[in-house]
Amino acid sequence: MFQANVTSAVALMDAAEEQICTNCGSIVLTSSLAATVPAPRAEAYCIAKAALECLARNRALRYAPDGVRVNVIQPGTLDTPAFRRSATASGRTGEEHREALAAKHFVH
Repeated sequence: MFQANVTSAVALMDAAEEQICTNCGSIVLTSSLAATVPAPRAEAYCIAKAALECLARNRALRYAPDGVRVNVIQPGTLDTPAFRRSATASGRTGEEHREALAAKHFVH
């Protein structure tokens, strides 16, 4: 989980650093609500996404002098195979699971 979410992002940013910093690029990382809202059955995922957001804040400070922006998006819940497995594991129907997750979403 950590490699897929954090280590890979570090490797990609490191590989592209010279090009991005030379051309005032922008980096957008995809996180999850799980980075800020605990989900006990998805602890590793939550930790990885929180680490990804911390990485983004650190890289934003590192790249700012070169005019590079680093942003993180947290898309809402999507009906994916992982969502369906999560619903099944929770003992809820897809609609019940969607409603339970929607209650955790908020708009700033």
